[in-house]
Amino acid sequence: MDDPRTTSPFGALRRRFAALADLPASEWEWFRAHLRHARLAPGEAFIEKGDSCRPVAFVVEGLVKTSYLLEDGSEVIRNFSAAGDFLAAIVPLLSGELASDVTIRALEPTRLVVVDHARLVDGYARDPAWERLGRRLAEGNYLARERRQRELLLEGVDTRVARFFSENAGLAARLRQRDVAAYLGIEPETLSRVRARLRAKRRDS
Repeated sequence: MDDPRTTSPFGALRRRFAALADLPASEWEWFRAHLRHARLAPGEAFIEKGDSCRPVAFVVEGLVKTSYLLEDGSEVIRNFSAAGDFLAAIVPLLSGELASDVTIRALEPTRLVVVDHARLVDGYARDPAWERLGRRLAEGNYLARERRQRELLLEGVDTRVARFFSENAGLAARLRQRDVAAYLGIEPETLSRVRARLRAKRRDS
C-alpha cells in the first residue's frame, strides 16, 4: 500500500478515478490543471454552514466529519470521511442552492485535493467517461445514505452501537465518544451505558 506521506495527492486522486471509470489521459490533464492542494488542522473547517457549496474535495490523508449544526448548538454527524473518500455539500450542489447546509471539519491533520464542482459538470460535455464517473460517485453516495437511513429507522440503539464498533473498529479508535454518539443519534451517556451493557453480554455468553 502507498504511504500517504510520500504519495502524490494528485496521483492518489487519479487512481481513485481510475477505479471508477476509464478516464482518458488528456481528460485527466485538463482536470488536473484545475486542482489545488489544501491542508486542514484538527478543528479547521473545509466548509462551514452557510459557505459556498461549490468546492468539492478528495481526502488524501486524515479524517473529516460532515455534520448538521442545530439551533440549540448540538450537532448531528452525517458521516465521517477518511483517505480515499470525497467531500461535498451534496444536497445544495444538486438542488442549485448557493450555501452549504452542512459543516465539514477536520478531526485530524488532513490533506485534500480541491476543485470547483463546476469543473466536474464541465467534464460531462467533454467525454462520456466523466458521466460514468459521476454516475458511479452518485450511486456510491446513494447506497451509503440508504444504509444510514435504514439503520436509523429500523435498528434499535443496541444494534446500531454494536454494528458501528464491529464494522468500523479502526475508525472508532480515532474518534471521540461524543462524535460517535452524534453519528449514532444518541447522547454520549447513552453510548457509554449501551457499550457497558454489550460488554457484559459478551462476558456472560
